[in-house]
This record gives sequence, C-alpha cells and structure tokens, in this order.
Amino acid sequence: MQEPWRIASKKRSSTTREYIGAVDSIAALREGRGEFDTPEEFYRFWRAFQFKISAQVSNQLNKLMTAQQAELDRLRGAAQGGSGSLQG
Repeated sequence: MQEPWRIASKKRSSTTREYIGAVDSIAALREGRGEFDTPEEFYRFWRAFQFKISAQVSNQLNKLMTAQQAELDRLRGAAQGGSGSLQG
C-alpha cells in the first residue's frame, strides 16, 4: 500500500470523470514512484487544479455562497450595533 501522493500523477485518471490520476506502471505503483516528491507538492498541485463542474453544481454553489455572505453581513451588522438581529 502507498499513500496517494506517492503514486499520483499530474493527469486526470479519466476523460469523462474528474478523478486524480495515478502512475500506470505496476513497478512505479509498488515502489511509490509517482510524480510528486512531497505531500505538500501533491496538495498544492491538485488544490489548484481546475476541475470542471456542471452548470447545476455551479448554480448551487453560487446560491450557497450568496446566502453565506448575507448571513455574515447580517451578523457583522448586528455585532456593530446595526439593525441586524442575532436572533435570526
């Protein structure tokens, strides 16, 4: 068994799904010879990777972020003595 970062590649594993790829050599898998030297390098690369998301998921995310921002604004206003209420 290998830690994911040890066998990961810098390519997606599928052209139809958004999965992190792994090296495809059996020897490299067994020996943990992926394309990353450290876990930090692996996470930095894949956290910055631009995965594709559907329009529906994008819309849901935008709605959630808008609602969260409105809640933050309301709480900040209430904490500063504004007209917002912490009671909801």
